Amino acid sequence: MIYKPQFGLLVPVALLAGRHWRAFLFAGLSAGALISISMAWHGPGLWTDYLRNLGVLRQIVLEDGTGVWHRFVSVFVAARRLGAPVEAAYAIQALTAAIALIAVALVWWRNEAPLGVKNAVLLSATCLATPYLQDYDLVFGALIVVWLWQAPAPRFERTLPVAAGLLLILPLLAAALANMTGLCLGPLFIAPIFFLAARIGLQKNLHQTV
Repeated sequence: MIYKPQFGLLVPVALLAGRHWRAFLFAGLSAGALISISMAWHGPGLWTDYLRNLGVLRQIVLEDGTGVWHRFVSVFVAARRLGAPVEAAYAIQALTAAIALIAVALVWWRNEAPLGVKNAVLLSATCLATPYLQDYDLVFGALIVVWLWQAPAPRFERTLPVAAGLLLILPLLAAALANMTGLCLGPLFIAPIFFLAARIGLQKNLHQTV
């Protein structure tokens, strides 16, 4: 999560909303300790170089990455490939991230939702919240599907296979579809599983539906 912080954006939200105070505290302490050890061992220049290169890579790979955009499946790149300027794409990404954040906070706040459902909401929301998401990053999509498949939610038995299938085939089709259409269609494959997970997590008496 330190090396790829874009996948940890919503973890603090989940831990705080779920009132997991010790996990939040020790996660922060562990991250701080690892950074401190790396600075003591290699010098502070290691992290100053990282931050400087981060800005360069953001512009080359994310904002103007026409050579690598076919591997991206994020909302930001979807907006860019539709012709949105950088500022507008960031605004769209921020709005989507806000919706994802609210969903994570609401589901993790509820004690009724099983942990697997909460995890599924967190990971699927992260896919929509981060602007830097490539097709090979979606290996954890299998976890989302397994957690939801085990959820006591018979109301959604018909829609879950469709949403799960879309998420699982996305890594196989993303690059090909992008090359054929010139568009980033990834969010259309991710959104169904996110909204389904959020609906399951927010339904009342979830444990009693087993």
